[in-house]
Amino acid sequence: MKYELVEHFSQMVSTSMKGKWTRAYVDLFAAAGWAQVKGTSRILRGTATSALGVDPPFDRYVFCDIDPTLLDALQVRVSRDFPIAQACYVHGDCNEEIDRVIAALPEEGRASSVLSFCVVDPRNTGDLRFSTIERLAFVEPGVERRIDFLVLIPSFMDAHREQDYYLDPSSARLAQFLGNPSWRDAWHDESGRGHPRNFAIFLVDMFGQSMQRLGYRWDLENAILITKGQQSLYHLAFFSRSKLGDKFAREARKSASKQRPLF
Repeated sequence: MKYELVEHFSQMVSTSMKGKWTRAYVDLFAAAGWAQVKGTSRILRGTATSALGVDPPFDRYVFCDIDPTLLDALQVRVSRDFPIAQACYVHGDCNEEIDRVIAALPEEGRASSVLSFCVVDPRNTGDLRFSTIERLAFVEPGVERRIDFLVLIPSFMDAHREQDYYLDPSSARLAQFLGNPSWRDAWHDESGRGHPRNFAIFLVDMFGQSMQRLGYRWDLENAILITKGQQSLYHLAFFSRSKLGDKFAREARKSASKQRPLF
């Protein structure tokens, strides 16, 4: 379902902005392009190949991954299966190499402006620092970059399971993920009112509020819960500064609701 939603958003962004913008796709955790379902022989498209397959394609693809073996495998597959794709590859931790990712984006020109779509697909909250998102969101302080985000928020598969660890004041990991060192104050305030939300849902909303501080539109109702059977895994949230992004999110939510339950 995750890869179908990546393709869905990629298709909408690429199609709606064709002829108006130079369009770039950014994947911060690109991996090898294909993934085997654990315990089975089933092979699924990854986020990168889901975006490469849209029509019309993006004008530029920027792929980053910390594992050079995976990224090298992706490069081979892109060359073989998508030979006309204009792709760039950045080896390394996206949090450390974000300036190289930005340098690979198309340059703004007088005749065309750049619109980027960034997929952020961490395995857990420790893989991503909010400062990386913030660095992408602005060309320089006060100057917005035209970029939308689709973010996997590891709400149940990480935060819900590790709630006690995150609530320990000695843990700084969630503060880095949320870009908010005061998030525990918000949790304690909510808990003090007697009926706190599930910690996983609280995390999703805190991340959305951090994005809102960067000028992005946020509505918790548009965050899509991904499940496996009866097990809740994570949320996918689309962030745009444009009202058009709200439409994209609503359409994706309707598509998802036909296939599996939401929160």
